[in-house]
Amino acid sequence: MIDGEYGAMTKQNKNCPCPKDSSSGFSLIEVAIGLIILGLFILPFIQTYKAYIENKKITESEQRIAVIQSALQSFALRYGRYPAPANKNRSQADTDFGVEDFPSTPPACTPTSLTVCRTNGVRDVLTPAGLDPVLVGDVPFATLGLPVKFSSDHYNRKFTYAVSEYLTSPVTFDDGAGVLRVLDKSNADTTGTSSNAHYVLVNHGDDARGAVNNNGIMSFACTGAGRDIENCDNDAVFTNNYALFGVSPNSYQDRYYSFTNDADHYDDYIGYRTTTTGDTWSITANSPNIFNRNSGNIRIGNWAVAASPKAKIDVAGQSGDPGNVSADRIDANRICTYEEETTSSSLDVGCVPASSTAALSSPNIYPGKVFTPSVIGGNVNPANQGKVGGGILCTTGYALTDIKYVDEVCASRQIPLGTVTVSAGCSTTGVGGRKFTGGQLICTPP
Repeated sequence: MIDGEYGAMTKQNKNCPCPKDSSSGFSLIEVAIGLIILGLFILPFIQTYKAYIENKKITESEQRIAVIQSALQSFALRYGRYPAPANKNRSQADTDFGVEDFPSTPPACTPTSLTVCRTNGVRDVLTPAGLDPVLVGDVPFATLGLPVKFSSDHYNRKFTYAVSEYLTSPVTFDDGAGVLRVLDKSNADTTGTSSNAHYVLVNHGDDARGAVNNNGIMSFACTGAGRDIENCDNDAVFTNNYALFGVSPNSYQDRYYSFTNDADHYDDYIGYRTTTTGDTWSITANSPNIFNRNSGNIRIGNWAVAASPKAKIDVAGQSGDPGNVSADRIDANRICTYEEETTSSSLDVGCVPASSTAALSSPNIYPGKVFTPSVIGGNVNPANQGKVGGGILCTTGYALTDIKYVDEVCASRQIPLGTVTVSAGCSTTGVGGRKFTGGQLICTPP
C-alpha cells in the first residue's frame, strides 16, 4: 500500500495550489513594461546626443571654411591674386584633384555644371562693356597647399568656390573688383558687402542639394523648395540667411536655420570676403601695386606739433611738398635723368638744363626738391655758383662735406699751420704730399 500511498500523495501534490518557484523568469508583459520605462529615460539622452553630433558636424565644416579663407587671404597677398576654382568632376584618384583650372573659354554655368564654369557678376567694375564675370567650381585646396580634408565637409561633400574672375589675375586684380552678392533673410545685401564680395565658399548642408561628392558626382540635384537653392544654382548671388534675433538693445544678427521642407528651408553655411585685408594697405592692379586704403595721408614718427601730413607718407614731420614721400634723409622730390636735364622742355617738370643759367633761378623749378646730375657733374660754370642745382663748387680753401637740398655744403678743411710735421720726402722737387697720417704729411712717392 505504500505505493498507493505515494501515488495518492503525488496526485495530491499536483492538485495543490503551491506558491511559485522563486527561480522562474519574468513574463513577456513584465519585460515589455520594463523596456518602455527604460526607453522613456534613454530617449532624451539619445536626442541630445544626436543634436550634439549634428552640431559638431556643422562646427567642423565652419572651421574648415575658416581655414580655407585664411589660406585664400595668404595666397592673394603673396601672389597678388586669388586662385581659380578646381573642376568639380575630379575625384581623389585624379592627379589634378583640387588643382586650380584656367579654361580658355569656360562654359556658361548651369545648376548641373561639373567643370569650372563662368557666370555674370552683379556689377560692372573693370570693364565698360557689361557685367564682370565670375568663375564657379571646387575649392583648389591643393593649389592652396591644404590637406585633402579641406576639399569637403564632414559628409565628404565638396565645398563650392565662386570667385570674381578679374581677381584671379595679378594683371587685373583690384581690391574693389569683387562682384558677388551675399543676401540676408530679407533678400537685402548683407551689411558690409554692398554686392562686392571677392569670393564665396558654400557648405551645402545636410540635404546636400547641389553638392558634389569626392568622387566628382553630384549627390542631390539643386531643386526643390528652400532658401538655400540660391547657393547651388551656380550664379553670382548667394545667401547667408542672416536675420535679426532678440529685442533691442540685446538684438543680434545670426544665421537663421530651418529644416522644414518648405520655402524657409535653409541648412547651408557660407563664408566670403570683400577685401584682401582689413588693414590700411591693400593690393591693386594699378600703379602703385600697394596702396593706402585710408582716405587721408599717413604720418609716421614723432612730430613736434600736431599737424596734418602733407604727403601720402609723411615721416617725422618733414615737409612732403611737393613730393609724395618725405623723411629726414629724403630731401629731393625726384631725380632727373640726363635727357631731362639737357632738354629745354624739361623745365615744365622741374629739371634744369645744365646749359641754361637763367633756368637755375627760374620760378618753375622746385628749389631744394629736384636732384639733377649737374649737381655732382663737375666743370661747373662759376656764374652758377650758389644757385640751386648749379653744381658742386667750393671756393678756395673749402671742401665738399655734404650735399643737402640739391646743393653742396662746403666747409674749411685746411690744416692749421704749425700743427703738422712734414716728411723729408717733401723736399724732393716735384713731389707733393701723398697722405696724412699720425700727424705727419707723407710726401715720399708711392
